[in-house]
Amino acid sequence: MANYLKWINWDNGNISSSELWDKVLAFEADKQYPQMIRTCMKLLPQLSNPKAKMSVNHKLAVMEFEFANKKKRAVERMQTVYNMLPPASFKSPDEDVQHYLNSYGAMLYRIGVELRQKHSKKMALAYFQKATSFEWDQIGKVYFELMTLLWNNPEQAIRYGEKALAQNSSFSPEQSCEMMSLMTKACKSAGLFDRARIYFRKWKECQELTYGKKM
Repeated sequence: MANYLKWINWDNGNISSSELWDKVLAFEADKQYPQMIRTCMKLLPQLSNPKAKMSVNHKLAVMEFEFANKKKRAVERMQTVYNMLPPASFKSPDEDVQHYLNSYGAMLYRIGVELRQKHSKKMALAYFQKATSFEWDQIGKVYFELMTLLWNNPEQAIRYGEKALAQNSSFSPEQSCEMMSLMTKACKSAGLFDRARIYFRKWKECQELTYGKKM
């Protein structure tokens, strides 16, 4: 009974919305993405419940990004979802909110990487910085990109490198060793020789743990 009431109230009692949402989920399960996108587009204008709107926009954005080659449109759609989130939800996000933030952050990061590969540094920087404006599960990867992107500014490189190292779960042991090496070089460039020696020791320890050899 509780599940039935939840289904009815998914869009404030609008049964046709709930039925279309069921179709969206069925198309997703069957990997029928074009049909899923069309159904989401049909569903969106009739929604009245903010949570339902966020759910549909999120599903549609992921499909646009991954399968419809509409990456910038997908990011714009996730920005809409982001703007709809209550400010209090960022402090202790529930599972749905964190899922939205993880998707949005990943999209911003991936476009930033693509722009960097195309040597569009300023645009890449804008996407990376937006991706660090909220907490999400792989934010450490963005800090690493910023560290290397801003390498000619040792102070900023160090700042982002420290933030990246604080997100250790985002990286493989090999990547962690690489960051220790980069931090050693950045600290030397900034004239912070005591800190450089600390990171050099950490780099040696990382090498020993990762590769099983003393440096």
